Amino acid sequence: MELTKKNLTKFTQLLPKKITEERDKFVGKVGGYWDILARKSFYEATSRWFHDAFKLDAKNYLYVEAQNCPIGFSGGRKFFGSKIYPDAALVIPNQLSVAIELDHGKSGSTLRNALGKATFSVMLGFDCAILLFFLDPPYSAAAFSQQYLTEEEKRILEIYRTQFKTTVHLI
Repeated sequence: MELTKKNLTKFTQLLPKKITEERDKFVGKVGGYWDILARKSFYEATSRWFHDAFKLDAKNYLYVEAQNCPIGFSGGRKFFGSKIYPDAALVIPNQLSVAIELDHGKSGSTLRNALGKATFSVMLGFDCAILLFFLDPPYSAAAFSQQYLTEEEKRILEIYRTQFKTTVHLI
């Protein structure tokens, strides 16, 4: 498959499903900090999937904090005196930039804060953002959506998707 804006968008839309299928590789490791392990696992898996899809080395298109970000690349800008940048990004220069936020938890406040971080990436220059939110046990994506997402919250998530180009995926 040729690397185009349209094809990278499709690839990005498939990431949540692929990550869900390999969820244990992202959260099953013991020791260290969750975010460091998740970013490392994300980089390894996404690089593999990217190569399978495009027959290209991902290092020129996939940037993951503490894995392969070139000096000076953070994709972020200062906002209220603090830099905001995503955990990862998929970028075709001058065509498409997708911010990817990785987070985890089991509380609404953690999800809300992660959603805010992802959305700020769009407001500060990325074309769109996805939040891959790993639910901590005992929650599952299906149970969390059924038990804790009200109709009002679903409506708000739709506003984020349409107006702020930010999508939430519960993993």
